[in-house]
Amino acid sequence: FDVIPLSSTRLAFVTGEVAGHGLGATAAMGRLRTAVQTLADLDLTPGELLSHLDDIVLRLADTETPFANPEEGGAGGA
Repeated sequence: FDVIPLSSTRLAFVTGEVAGHGLGATAAMGRLRTAVQTLADLDLTPGELLSHLDDIVLRLADTETPFANPEEGGAGGA
């Protein structure tokens, strides 16, 4: 979770979770965390922020390459 100061009288409390484990999930969470912090600086309404964040999630999903985990019996590599 993050607490993001929006102004001298307002805070945003953000919590999130991504599916999966390992490096891919960690990277996705880092990207989304940065996106939320950046969008919060734009003084958007909560609905606008979530709409933009949803667009970002969809773009990330389109660009992510599935990665088989060798520890789970898949072929590794990128």
